[in-house]
Amino acid sequence: MLKPKKKLTRKEIRRDPFLETIFTAQQWVKDRRKILSQIGTGLVVLILAAILLNNHRQQTHSLTATQLGQAILSMQNGDQENAEYILQLLVDEHGNTPDGLRATYLLGKLFYEEGKPDDALPLLRTYLDSGDNEIMLCNAAVLAAHILVAQGDLTAASEILQSAREDMSIADNRYRLDLELARVLEESPTTMEEARRVVDPLVNGRDVPVVIRRQAEEIYGRSLS
Repeated sequence: MLKPKKKLTRKEIRRDPFLETIFTAQQWVKDRRKILSQIGTGLVVLILAAILLNNHRQQTHSLTATQLGQAILSMQNGDQENAEYILQLLVDEHGNTPDGLRATYLLGKLFYEEGKPDDALPLLRTYLDSGDNEIMLCNAAVLAAHILVAQGDLTAASEILQSAREDMSIADNRYRLDLELARVLEESPTTMEEARRVVDPLVNGRDVPVVIRRQAEEIYGRSLS
């Protein structure tokens, strides 16, 4: 019989980086007490503030990176409950940091896979607005488009894919978004011709991956029938 998985507690997945920073700064001052006694109080305060700010930023990044790693490991192990818990913490407490934004994407993806589109879509939109990882941006656009198509909003789905494509520097990501856009467009008879126009470069392009080319050819063929 399988044992239930142990749920990580908040204490286990986080430490207080600010308190650790305070301790580090206090130790720094203690070690340099003689030198600092010869310096004006105002300058000491500025030095201490700079140390606190720099160390706090470094330790916060270290903490969020650790939490993100724990969440990804939980997802790989099939422990969705812990993954969701950790990712939600990151989103709530560090949502504007790079790791917090990556957690936003991963939580949106997790909700999508769990069949919770209403929870997934706002997170995916947030990442599309503020994220910086091109692969994640591409995936977020595709997932968001799938949700919007299921909701019957083909226009919004098309707009998300077109907007994301403009930010792509990797050709394969542009090809993928073009293919997804064509799939959205072929959902409506009124935009079938536009779908054919979108996939035409994928069918005839020299550097298009075989998998994408074949799917583009299928869409092209359907657009002619």
